[in-house]
Amino acid sequence: MKNDHSNNIEELKIALKGIGLTNLGMFQIDKDDKVLQGFETLLLIGPDEPNFWKKFKDSHEYNHINTDPLDNWSKDKITELAKNFGAKPFFPFQDNPALPFYSWALRSRRMWASPIKLLVHDTRGLMVSFRGALALKQKLVGDLIDAKKSPSPCKSCIAPCLASCPVGALTVDKYDVEKCQTYIKNYVDSPCRQGCLARRSCPIGKDFRQKEQSTFHMQAFLK
Repeated sequence: MKNDHSNNIEELKIALKGIGLTNLGMFQIDKDDKVLQGFETLLLIGPDEPNFWKKFKDSHEYNHINTDPLDNWSKDKITELAKNFGAKPFFPFQDNPALPFYSWALRSRRMWASPIKLLVHDTRGLMVSFRGALALKQKLVGDLIDAKKSPSPCKSCIAPCLASCPVGALTVDKYDVEKCQTYIKNYVDSPCRQGCLARRSCPIGKDFRQKEQSTFHMQAFLK
């Protein structure tokens, strides 16, 4: 059921924080965004780190669901928010259709392609990740103006991410997923098991994410 404060961005930000999530960026939807038609603004939703991890660890999904607990938790929480704010939810783990979260992120003016092609965020660095997105029917002009286009932080960085992967799986040309997974599976004591070394080398936001959370994500990646 839609609340009276439907699509109020400040109320939505508070609601997101209450469940351990945050708005990482947004953009105005245009006529070429076929899957988003009928809406005006898309908000990209991600973990409000470091607060997110405790919220998720206390959840039913973390403690009682063995298959994709984080995806299930994300879908439940973001779908509930969508109902309350008259929005439509989207998820990076859904298919039919698969959704272009990478290109959406680049339109937010808060994320860019890093030297290793992974997204880099203005406050989360290479640790940026998405749990979902919310399409709103309201034009958030004031909020969008606040996110003025700025240059990528990578332009003034020495790019430690390029030299941090022990097997060179992340380069300026590609991400070799098979090489990455094979190395980590074969070396059980690898520090990579506590999170991607290339991502952790980024000087922006590197202290936001707890190692326990990174380990959880890496375990899911290796399955």
